[in-house]
Amino acid sequence: MKFLFSFQFIAALFLILWGVSLLLNIIFKIHLPLGRIFFGSLLILAGIGLIFFTPAFYKKSVSTTSYNKDFEETNFVFGKAMIDFSKISAIDSSGGTKKINVVFSQADIIIDDNEYNIDIDAAFASVNTPEFSLSFGNRSLILKSIKNDKIVYNIKISAVFSNVNIRVASKI
Repeated sequence: MKFLFSFQFIAALFLILWGVSLLLNIIFKIHLPLGRIFFGSLLILAGIGLIFFTPAFYKKSVSTTSYNKDFEETNFVFGKAMIDFSKISAIDSSGGTKKINVVFSQADIIIDDNEYNIDIDAAFASVNTPEFSLSFGNRSLILKSIKNDKIVYNIKISAVFSNVNIRVASKI
């Protein structure tokens, strides 16, 4: 069906409509508005193309980021992302603060059973945690560790016009 959008097809359509218009005008004295018919045909073809063919800019990309002790701040804009903190204890034993900014995106954040202090700022967003949901404002989530570690991992999440899901890996 890609031939509907080729230059040859559109040019042939225009020539056929022009020929039919001339024949009807000469033989039956019927005037057809050729420009309007051609423009309407182009709109119909464009509509068919949007229904049956998905343009490349509609394809969604998924970005998966594993925890890396070197990253301090990461930004996700216009996309879908997943950040996996489930192997944090094997990589980083110093704690520290990690910042995650999510704008016009969807982010899934997976954490493990360590102790976390998560500060959430949301503006016109949907942030779902194991304990509460937040759409506007700021709130803190403190998850206590099952282990006897003294390390506290701090995460600051800023979400604007986004959807953020925070899930515990052992409860998935």
